[in-house]
Amino acid sequence: VNRRGVNYTVNITTPLKRVLTADCLFQNRGVFVSGVFEVQNENGQKLVLDYDPVGGEPCDKLAQVTVGDFTRQITLRQ
Repeated sequence: VNRRGVNYTVNITTPLKRVLTADCLFQNRGVFVSGVFEVQNENGQKLVLDYDPVGGEPCDKLAQVTVGDFTRQITLRQ
């Protein structure tokens, strides 16, 4: 629930995979290399985050976010 009282649900639609190898660490934390989750509010608006938009599970911190018909590739900060 946000501060305006809108309820949200989160569903993991593809299992999340985090890599903790020495060559894939960022600030001593692993990087998510695959997986998809959706955040939807009670009004039906949905955000989808895909940790592997290019395929192959690279350790590149790239993700793809989709909100409605808008899709953009982003670089994650940790």
